[in-house]
Amino acid sequence: MNFLEHLFNYVTVALVIGGILILFFGVLAAISKEKRSLKWIALGSFLAGMIVLSAGLLSEYKGQQASKLLQSKTEEVAKIAQEIARLAKTNANLNKEIAGSLTGGDSFCYLMPIPSFTEADTLALNLHHFGKYPMYDVHIEIWDDTINENVDLGKIFEKHFGYGQKKYTVEEYLSRSKEKRDEESKKNAVLNKEIMEIINRAKLIDKSIGTITHDINRQGVTTYIFNLPPDRDHQEFSTHIHARNGYFHQKINFKVINGRWRMNSTLVKSISEKENVLLRELRSVGDTLTAEIVK
Repeated sequence: MNFLEHLFNYVTVALVIGGILILFFGVLAAISKEKRSLKWIALGSFLAGMIVLSAGLLSEYKGQQASKLLQSKTEEVAKIAQEIARLAKTNANLNKEIAGSLTGGDSFCYLMPIPSFTEADTLALNLHHFGKYPMYDVHIEIWDDTINENVDLGKIFEKHFGYGQKKYTVEEYLSRSKEKRDEESKKNAVLNKEIMEIINRAKLIDKSIGTITHDINRQGVTTYIFNLPPDRDHQEFSTHIHARNGYFHQKINFKVINGRWRMNSTLVKSISEKENVLLRELRSVGDTLTAEIVK
């Protein structure tokens, strides 16, 4: 039993005794007729009042102590709750770090067009990495969209299924993930063979890279070198990057403006078939083919 419990018991006893004494002396005062007896009765009543007063003061003191104790315990509970929240956040961050180190997290890679310093209208597509974590199982496909820009794959569907379909471009077909295309290939191998014969005319690179880190930016790994065409005013490429942490699609477009080639490029990560997130945007610096990062 602690101090406050002892104090509570003393206050209770004092209040009971004081109350009994006041009642007792009150009754004596009512029945007594002697003046001398009244003096003793008054003195006794005073003492009884003092006992009750002291008990009241002790009760107030007890209440204050109890309030302080409650406040102290409340503060302790609040500190414990804060520590639990901090540990939970630390644990969540640790889990994120572990997941990132195993899957690649939110890192991504893309192709950066680098103009040649010795040959006009010649560029290299160098692989760049961005993010805290390495990327694993990286596989890159590069397509020349200009070759098949007027092809309508919808006519192939019409031939096989006997009904018309809206124009279905090669770009639309390739915008889906490799897994989705492989799934359709299994369902209709003949249809897919015809489509791939057309599409593969434009495939430039189909290469497994493996694991890449930020060090690749210093090494300058080139995936493809090409010359811009002298007989037309545009050139378009599609890049499909598959990795353990997702599927990425990069468009690289070149167009002649005021007699000079200009470039713009966007890289998106596919979240679903209908949702993409823009990760990187590139464009020409001034009237040159040197690329700068816009986003």
